Amino acid sequence: MDKQLELHLTLPAATARALDRLARERKMRRAHLLRAAVERYLAQAEREAIDGELRDYVARLAPHSREFVRETESEVRHRLLEDLK
Repeated sequence: MDKQLELHLTLPAATARALDRLARERKMRRAHLLRAAVERYLAQAEREAIDGELRDYVARLAPHSREFVRETESEVRHRLLEDLK
C-alpha cells in the first residue's frame, strides 16, 4: 500500500455541511468520502488530458488525411484491378 500523507483543508461552512450530510447518507466517514471524490476527480482529469492529447494528435494528422485516403483508395483500386486479371 502506498504511503499515506495527512492533509488539512479548509472548506466553506456550507460545503462542509453538505459533505457531512452526504457522508451520513452514504454511511461513510468524511475522510473516505473526500478520498473517493479526489480519486474520481483525478481520474476524470487524466481522461480529459488523454482525450485532449488524442484530439491534438488527430488535428495534426488532419492535413495529411486526404493524402492518406487518396493513397489508400489508389492502392485498393490497384489491388482490385489486379484481382480481376
